[in-house]
Amino acid sequence: MRIDVVWGAGDADHVSADAAELVRKSPDVILANGPVPTIEIAKATHAIPIVFAQVPDPVDLGIVTSIARPGGNIKASPISSWRSGENGSRRSRRSRLVLRPIRQLGVHGR
Repeated sequence: MRIDVVWGAGDADHVSADAAELVRKSPDVILANGPVPTIEIAKATHAIPIVFAQVPDPVDLGIVTSIARPGGNIKASPISSWRSGENGSRRSRRSRLVLRPIRQLGVHGR
């Protein structure tokens, strides 16, 4: 498996450029860490599945319409689902959607 990582080290000015760079590499799935990278990656692609973590309230931030049915290419992460009180079987089903064979993973954090 190939893993491409971009990490802005807290530099908000580069998050959008890093997101675009990651999308250009066409990974099978992108893991976004934090609300700003998640928002920027969602703007950069509507085709590559995005799994996000460390987003306190993705519904309030407009990242997803609901945790149960995030919609589009955005997949709510189990970390986010735990905070919403989602039951274990639903988390397990959602995790299986993401845990398919992956040849290339993109990771964006801040």
